[in-house]
Amino acid sequence: MKGVIKASCMIVSLFTLIFLSLGVFGLIESCIRPPPSLPWPTHPPPEPLKPLENVQIILNCSIPETSGFSGIKAINRGFSKQQAIDAALGLFDMSGPCAKTYLFSTESYAITDGPYSFIFFTYSGSIIYRGLPVSLPDYIPSNLPTKDEARKIAENFLEKVKNSELMPRNPALKVEFNDMGGAETIADRNGTIIYRIIHYWAVNFRAAFNGIKMMGPGADITLSIGDNGEIVGFEGRWEEVEAEPANLITPQQVLERLGYGRVVENPKSTVIIQSISPAYWVDNEDHIVPVYKIALIYSSLDGETTFYKEMFVSAIDYSVVASTK
Repeated sequence: MKGVIKASCMIVSLFTLIFLSLGVFGLIESCIRPPPSLPWPTHPPPEPLKPLENVQIILNCSIPETSGFSGIKAINRGFSKQQAIDAALGLFDMSGPCAKTYLFSTESYAITDGPYSFIFFTYSGSIIYRGLPVSLPDYIPSNLPTKDEARKIAENFLEKVKNSELMPRNPALKVEFNDMGGAETIADRNGTIIYRIIHYWAVNFRAAFNGIKMMGPGADITLSIGDNGEIVGFEGRWEEVEAEPANLITPQQVLERLGYGRVVENPKSTVIIQSISPAYWVDNEDHIVPVYKIALIYSSLDGETTFYKEMFVSAIDYSVVASTK
């Protein structure tokens, strides 16, 4: 079947499917190395720091409710090679050579069938499937479904995946629709659009554990719906999880650290906290850590430079797990 290939002329609303512009097996070969140790490494809380000078921190949001927020660990499902073969055939009518490898340092099986490719992670049952028969600029759908139709197709397919028992079985983990957009090619002349085409719809879902969202590259669940409603790409990243006891840092403690340089190092003169919420960050190697997602606005001393940033701060040791700007 098919896959998702990124082109330089493509604009993807809301997100871009990871690594799909790369040859899958070239990527696989570059990632072969021993599997990681689990779970996510933790460290003792840092010693108190001195407050940063000339920093004004403004709280422009409420302190979040954290009921249901807990320690968390991933469970090894231990899927087999045969289950990888069965999943490729059952979900995508796909067969071909099946080779064991380590993608993102995680044991997986790779299957190819002509131009199509399928990756299956034995630890979690996660799937990455690319199903475009040609490179993206050349994929011109003649009968692309509407957005509503594409969402329904994606939801029905995801239900099929759930019934295959590949997805997590813990009832506290729910997967729901998040958002969607189009993979587009746009040509313009002097700011006027003269050509625009949507190659496929990208439908995004988000998992939540006890109502707390799973985020990060290891938590992406995206279906690409192409011509005649065909599934031309699927990235299903999930983990079987369970709660575990942990003495988590509170939102108030994280906010206090902002003024001490633990989370924000050498900030501008003003930092406005737009929002803070609990989440679980999942990386590509099956590590999961409870975090606080903090949306910040920085302003420079002269007030001329302002930018927005999101930070994911560990609720275990204050470390910045990831950030975007």
